[in-house]
Amino acid sequence: MSAAKAITDHMRDWFLGTKKDEVISMGILSEGQYGVEKGIIYSYPVVIKNFKIEIVEKLSIDEFSRAKMKDTEKELLDEKKIAFEFLGISQ
Repeated sequence: MSAAKAITDHMRDWFLGTKKDEVISMGILSEGQYGVEKGIIYSYPVVIKNFKIEIVEKLSIDEFSRAKMKDTEKELLDEKKIAFEFLGISQ
């Protein structure tokens, strides 16, 4: 049920937009924001208006959170590598 709730929340926010001063988290294809490697789907802080999703940049991140972000990035990159190998796709 939690996955279904997350999907409906995402669709609601995408369709209706976020409230004023509200920042939510959404999986977005990375273009290198916050030092995350390009080309992976990563959960970023976003605002949405008129169906346009905008990553909130330059938020202050402490060392603990930065380390956890790097751990998550590594896990996603490892999973991407395994998936590509399984499919016989070279990166």
